[in-house]
Amino acid sequence: MKSFEAELRKRMRSRIIFAVCVGVVFIAAFIVKGVPADDWETSVLLGLLIGAELSAARYVAKCRRALKNSEVLEQQHIRETDERNRVIILRTCRAAIRQTLNVLWLAAVVAVFFNRTIYWTLIAVIALVVGLYYALFAYYSRKS
Repeated sequence: MKSFEAELRKRMRSRIIFAVCVGVVFIAAFIVKGVPADDWETSVLLGLLIGAELSAARYVAKCRRALKNSEVLEQQHIRETDERNRVIILRTCRAAIRQTLNVLWLAAVVAVFFNRTIYWTLIAVIALVVGLYYALFAYYSRKS
C-alpha cells in the first residue's frame, strides 16, 4: 500500500505542476497577445484555462482525501488494481481509438471534396494518433 501511496503523491505533484504550467502559459499568451476581453478567441482560451485548472484542483482534492483516509485510499487502490476494471478500461480505450480513427478517416474523405487544407490537417491528425499509438505500444511492450 505504501507504493500506491507514493504513486498517488507523484501523480498529485505532476497534476499540480501541469496546472501551474498551463496557468503560466495562458497568462503569458494573454499578456503577449493583449486582446480585448470580448474577443472570441480570448473567451475560448479562458474557458480552456478554467477547465484545466478546475480539473486539476478536483484531482488533487481527490488524492488528498485518499491520502488522509486509509479506507478511501484502500478503495481507490482496489478500483485501480482490480483486473476486471483494468480489462474494461483497456477494451474501452482500444475501441475508442479505433472509432476515432474511423471517424477521422471518414471526415478526411469528405473533406477532400471541400477543402484541401482541412483534408491535410485531418491526415496529419490521423498520422499523429497512429504514431502515438505505436510509440506507446512499443513503450509498454518493453516495460512489461
